[in-house]
Amino acid sequence: MLVFALFCLNVNAQAIATSSSNTTSDSGWQIYSNSKYGFSFQYPNTWTKYGKESNAINRNGVVMSIVVNFIDTASNSTFLIEYHLAPSGAELYKYSKAQFDLSQGAFVTGAKQIRIAGNEAIEAISAMSKDIKGNIIDPPVKVISVQFLDKRQTGEFELHFKTPLPGRIESDKFMKVISTFKFIN
Repeated sequence: MLVFALFCLNVNAQAIATSSSNTTSDSGWQIYSNSKYGFSFQYPNTWTKYGKESNAINRNGVVMSIVVNFIDTASNSTFLIEYHLAPSGAELYKYSKAQFDLSQGAFVTGAKQIRIAGNEAIEAISAMSKDIKGNIIDPPVKVISVQFLDKRQTGEFELHFKTPLPGRIESDKFMKVISTFKFIN
């Protein structure tokens, strides 16, 4: 995340214009699609996109990552998508994979390999009872983080889902969401 901290946050109208949400007729779920960065997924109709897509831009004006947020209006669960573009994305994934292989960092307990859109992914599950400043979070939240490479294996997706504990039903919804993740283009 140090790379992310080095960039200023900026809203990019072009990224917003190339993403869309549509309703599917089969399940009542929505479809989020981003043709510029080549991915889509389905999500429950109780989720809404929270704010605008934003980009992290380096000092040269180059987009390094995009961020998209969703919130479940029924459960207050949140879903954050960070897509780190090449070449930094592949490097970030490589670091996370090494941490996973060594069972370090977020991967000390409860981590496992899964598949998303045909790609290997790493998943870590944890619980948070305090925020970064030490303030108590009530109720505590379950956090599921999933990382995987993009279709070209040069960029990295980080998906972060937070839901109030115990969060079993909401966690199952999130797993269904990531099972619909697809690369497009």
